[in-house]
Amino acid sequence: MKIGICDDDPKTREQLNNLCHNLGYIDTYQFDSGEELLSSDICQSLTLVFLDIEMNGMTGIEVKNILEQKCPFTLIIFNTSHEDQIKEAFGRNVISFISKPFSEISIKTNIERAATLSSNFLPIKINDEVSVPCQDILYVTSEHKYSIFYTNNGNSFSSRKALKDLAKELEEFDFCPISRGIIINLKHYKKIQDKKVVLYNGMSFPISRRYSNLLKLKFDEYTLKLLRCR
Repeated sequence: MKIGICDDDPKTREQLNNLCHNLGYIDTYQFDSGEELLSSDICQSLTLVFLDIEMNGMTGIEVKNILEQKCPFTLIIFNTSHEDQIKEAFGRNVISFISKPFSEISIKTNIERAATLSSNFLPIKINDEVSVPCQDILYVTSEHKYSIFYTNNGNSFSSRKALKDLAKELEEFDFCPISRGIIINLKHYKKIQDKKVVLYNGMSFPISRRYSNLLKLKFDEYTLKLLRCR
């Protein structure tokens, strides 16, 4: 995970940087202004940005508005002591607000939450021309020599990768095989009924006892991960 720290106070930047490193997140980048952050080559690859609301030059709110257009997959945590500005600072990619002085447990909780949420937005590379946000993928099937990705808006995309190889790659993004020919996205899984896996959109697929046990295990792990980040 790449973490940006944008604050015009060097002591605050260093404190956040040290807290991140103490927690094992060492891929951090410091910026002393919104202008420096937005012009950086690393800006578009950041997973998370700690962003001060009150800064010289561009305010954090102005930076947030540009980030949401320029970097739609970057999550934002505002650090502020001005509660009256929180309402204005809300945004699509804003996941939390923290106040100074920062505690290690607060930073840890928020980074873990960002890690979970970022997996929803993270683009999954399907082929050389197509990447799709993780949360938009419903399931993947094996058809002839191809693996077919189906999305929640009715689109489908083909990949030449074997399904068994995709199962290993997609496991960290909370996908689970339910047969030798189908992998589902656990974000869309609803229940097992009448020996079938049911998704929230009503689609269903047959499942054997062997894969039922695997699905239960993976879904329990997925649920616990979500609970830890609340």
